[in-house]
Amino acid sequence: MKKIIFLLLIGCFFTNCKKTKLTGDNAKFIGTWTWIGGWSDGANENFKLVIVYKGKYKLYNGSDKIDYGRILDKNGYLTFISDKPFNKGYFAGGESQLTYYEKQDQIGIGNISIRDFPSSGYKRQ
Repeated sequence: MKKIIFLLLIGCFFTNCKKTKLTGDNAKFIGTWTWIGGWSDGANENFKLVIVYKGKYKLYNGSDKIDYGRILDKNGYLTFISDKPFNKGYFAGGESQLTYYEKQDQIGIGNISIRDFPSSGYKRQ
């Protein structure tokens, strides 16, 4: 029984560390982004998203950190994976995907395969 628990703990440790380093074409997502609009996302103009090279993010509402976690390449899409306990993060569920709009230097957060999925737009700060 101890061996099974030990193996499960090791398995959890290795799967929890997965993230995608933002290099090459994905480096365009690195930076600080401010919320500019959305649909059914519950956000406001105080929302700020910080994405770093190591594939990690932090989401703030004013000075309050409301979510944090990592970005994972999931089926060809960069997807937010919240590290908040009990899956209570803003991006909980692992279905929020990043899209970059080069002309406006903006990112979109949503899910292209789910209708009526909340979406947000952020502009580089």
